[in-house]
Amino acid sequence: MTDTNAWWLSAALAGHAGGFCLAAVFLCWRASFREKARRSSARSPSHGQRPSVAAEGKHTSRLVELVGAEVASEAPRPHGQVPDRGLAARMRSKRRPSVVPGSDLRLPRDVRSERLDMDHVRLSFPDFLWCLLFVAPGTALLAVGGLLRKKFREVLHSAGAVRPRPHDPAAVTGRLLLETYRSIHYTGTRHSEAGGGPVASFAWHRVPVIDGEGRVRVASSLAFEVDLRTKSVTKAELEGEPLTAKEALVMAWWLTISHDHVRIHSLANWGVNLEYSDDGLLKRMGMVTVFYNWLGYNVFPLICKLTHAVRFMRADFSGISQCFDESQKVQIPPHLWMHELAKHSALVDFTLKVRNRFMNCFAEHHREFPAIDGEALFVGTIVHSLDHVMAELIMEDLLWLDVDGVSHQFRGMADIGRLVRSGFTQDLPLLMFDARCRAAAPDTLFGKVYAHAAGIDAFLADHMDMLIVK
Repeated sequence: MTDTNAWWLSAALAGHAGGFCLAAVFLCWRASFREKARRSSARSPSHGQRPSVAAEGKHTSRLVELVGAEVASEAPRPHGQVPDRGLAARMRSKRRPSVVPGSDLRLPRDVRSERLDMDHVRLSFPDFLWCLLFVAPGTALLAVGGLLRKKFREVLHSAGAVRPRPHDPAAVTGRLLLETYRSIHYTGTRHSEAGGGPVASFAWHRVPVIDGEGRVRVASSLAFEVDLRTKSVTKAELEGEPLTAKEALVMAWWLTISHDHVRIHSLANWGVNLEYSDDGLLKRMGMVTVFYNWLGYNVFPLICKLTHAVRFMRADFSGISQCFDESQKVQIPPHLWMHELAKHSALVDFTLKVRNRFMNCFAEHHREFPAIDGEALFVGTIVHSLDHVMAELIMEDLLWLDVDGVSHQFRGMADIGRLVRSGFTQDLPLLMFDARCRAAAPDTLFGKVYAHAAGIDAFLADHMDMLIVK
């Protein structure tokens, strides 16, 4: 065979291989996105206004029923009392009917979406292909590297070659509750009867959990108490049953990576607009966010199944998709009272100050963000990225999630938690664009917000993203 013939044969084989790959990508897109509705369609879950936050009175009544009055309202407030009206007004974003030039996309003022939905926005095939080429490689590298790190440390730990870093599980749990956005589940503060510092309570209802064999159920209630002087958990209960310090840590991390975080991803869909192409940055922000929500909802359960098949996980935890579905059914709790934690939590203090600036700037620039909800945009950018960075900082060692040191009903969540910590919390490698707010032009929404945030806390400001990309 001549060199010319060999070259043509190689080119033909490469062309066929590329064609098969492109066909496979197209089939994947068709199965995942073809039938989804654009937001301009009335059948899209995010065609209306974002889902409402749970009503204060009904939410509190439900918590009292499940976890008792002592936890649901530790500091009883006078009937009908509400926070300062100025604060309440700043905590609400205006609902504007937005029309996109050249499209039918409109958010009607009087229509509100019924529930959150993480994976429903339609992504075009060219946009899907772009994300596969420029976002997915870094995602895959981080996930595979994390999985290998997880297995390597577990093997060394089993052999007695390494030990978990020194830590206090109660203190780590307390930080997860105060310094991540689990803080929106704060219900009140009381003074310790034992003469200690003030004690803050946090409560959840309808929390999906997964046990050591991959079986899913919905726990009716979960409650924590944190000593605000020591920042440590003093009490934790799941459906009224006390938890050990290690079990409380597993549950707090589970809320961080699954139940609460899923709702952050879901709400972000009301902060994207893929039908408005005049702004390249806005389009990229939206398509990467939608792509990542698709990855999390559809691909992560497959990863859980495959890692069990190769014995990197203890069971088939693909049932986590059921947990995602259950989490989306639960309304975001009312959280006007979380400002009481500002003097005890750097993240809460920072968020309240930055959110006020963000919503004011969004009001100035709202014409640049047609059919986008300001609250959802804030959650899908600032809140999501800071939730990741704080989780990464607080959970320093995946071995702190003691799979063998907790009862069977917590082992699945501990094992999944290790996987997420090792391969899904960090920034992506190989990313070919800068997702940070600090990269935005000074006269833009994110540029103005970053300048304000950097004057409050430079570290947190430097880790704020303009989209979901992890």
